[in-house]
Amino acid sequence: MVRSETVFPETALELARRLLALAEEQRAAAEAGDWIRALECADQRTGVLTAICRVDPAVLDADEHAAMVDILIRVQAHDEETGKLVRHARQVTLLALSELDCSQAMARSYRRSTIAQRRALLVDDEA
Repeated sequence: MVRSETVFPETALELARRLLALAEEQRAAAEAGDWIRALECADQRTGVLTAICRVDPAVLDADEHAAMVDILIRVQAHDEETGKLVRHARQVTLLALSELDCSQAMARSYRRSTIAQRRALLVDDEA
């Protein structure tokens, strides 16, 4: 005989707690510079948020409602910190790209001047 297990949908609080855990994990990944993991957390959060949006607030009692509000405030705080980390990493990346562009321009300029100097020597030797 095969025993079937009934799968109960997650409650609103369970969903909110899962959202908080993902927000914490996403922030930790951003702090570590693990942007791939941070994006994976963001993708997972989308599904959890969709499920939370399906919850009818009228089914929550006062305690559940207060707990949801508290959890969502904490999620928002993590999101703000993650956003700061993203903006900082973006600035660092743009600065590094700018420096790379400058270095490449200097290298091209150096090559052009070196080629011009060799040509001048060839001309002088022939004269």
